[in-house]
Amino acid sequence: MRPTDTDGVPFPWHARIRDAGTGRILGAGMLVGTRHVLTCAHVVGDGRVPPETEVVVEFTTRPGATTTGRAEPDHWIPEGKAGEGDIALLRLAEDQPEGCGASLRRQATPLGTEVHALGFPHDHPDGLWASMRLAGSCGPRGEWVQLNDWRPGEPRQGFSGAAVLNELNDHVMGVVVGGSRGAPANLAYMIPVETVARYLPLTRRWVHGPGAVDPETAVDYDPLVPDVALAQRMTDWLRAPSTVRVIAGGGPGQSRTLRSVIVSSDREHRPPDGVLVSAPPGTVSPAASLDLAVDASGKTVEAISLRILDRLGIPGSPGAAAGRVRDGVPSMTIVVYGIDEADDPVSLVDTLLRPLAEQRSRLLLVFGRDASPALDQARSLESEAARAEREHVLR
Repeated sequence: MRPTDTDGVPFPWHARIRDAGTGRILGAGMLVGTRHVLTCAHVVGDGRVPPETEVVVEFTTRPGATTTGRAEPDHWIPEGKAGEGDIALLRLAEDQPEGCGASLRRQATPLGTEVHALGFPHDHPDGLWASMRLAGSCGPRGEWVQLNDWRPGEPRQGFSGAAVLNELNDHVMGVVVGGSRGAPANLAYMIPVETVARYLPLTRRWVHGPGAVDPETAVDYDPLVPDVALAQRMTDWLRAPSTVRVIAGGGPGQSRTLRSVIVSSDREHRPPDGVLVSAPPGTVSPAASLDLAVDASGKTVEAISLRILDRLGIPGSPGAAAGRVRDGVPSMTIVVYGIDEADDPVSLVDTLLRPLAEQRSRLLLVFGRDASPALDQARSLESEAARAEREHVLR
């Protein structure tokens, strides 16, 4: 079902942004709440100083719904040298009706996910839909997600700021940030919702869905990790293409170290660079290097399965979630910790984590103790995954 407002208008939040003086189309955006529009920073200003001029904002699915807007103070973030930022929030001159705003969704961005966006290129000023596939995080910081197979044609001016919608459920996953800056020409990029929330704190009130990191873990970052060697092992794994890795019996500093590395890997809660710079070398993971981190302590297989489905935006119902995961889900990079404190550790490894590994999800499995029947099963899974990876490389 397409998102609608109370009058049944499809996508009542789609916005076309024009230059107030010339009428030239600058790009796209989306209404969030009743008084703000989310777009790219370069759509409304191409310098390093926040723009002060007004732009015209037209809500194309609601004829006559036109107003003006300007950049919200401290919520215009230009593109940085490392391919980060380029996001802005506009404050409108007039309130829009309740219920017309877009609902932004935290969601994993697995390889191959089909998405679409509506932009306003010069030859289609009333709007043109384009389809593409997610191709993974890119750039030195990994903040953007590459969009492959742009259809039709190639990315054109007028799509920047457009909402990226998941084909599966029409959730807003992010914002189109621009076309390819070199061949091949059918590439573009997306700023995921969680990155938007990191840069623009005001948007968090309109963001829904489970994050990659549990809320209680998101506040646990400590750059001075007590176990530097463990943090470096975790970070090496998050950077490398290996599949299953098991860590057990890390000692009293394991929990703090584990949580710090997890938080540094999260798009939304990653600490500022000024904090990260004080961490020991090799203990800070790239942004978005994991899709999900789950504390298994006290949780059932079914509860963890629901968490996985929620993160992917796949509908799941209690009692059927584990079966749905076993039937096949997109591959992700997942950290599962506290496994030996789970409701049924052996069943967790055998009936959920093993199928995920077979589906080519990358798994970091963390045990607090160095002796457990589930640990033996996990190490067996690690060996099987390594063997399968070697065979895959040799083919």
